[in-house]
Amino acid sequence: MAEKNGDEEYRKVMRLANWELRRIYRGNRQECIHWLGKHSPFWVSLLSYLLLELQRGVGVLPLAVFKKLQATFLALNRQAYEMWKERDWFDLHGQPVPPEIN
Repeated sequence: MAEKNGDEEYRKVMRLANWELRRIYRGNRQECIHWLGKHSPFWVSLLSYLLLELQRGVGVLPLAVFKKLQATFLALNRQAYEMWKERDWFDLHGQPVPPEIN
């Protein structure tokens, strides 16, 4: 278990992650996650699971492991945002192929 004086390090890492999430989504996080939930519920589940593991890992996981888990969480959020930015492509490719194309 982490020492009490190390708890501040975990809080600092979490504050930086919150700032990074705001930067990644540019105010569109709720809209992005809602869209993602309709197109790929797996992504939303994965992001939710990693967030839960981060919350449970504060002060429990070794700090180096905690930071790597957070880096993975942020990388997946960056990918989710990139998918959302290209949502027109995903929406188009989710449509049935018109019969005249076959």
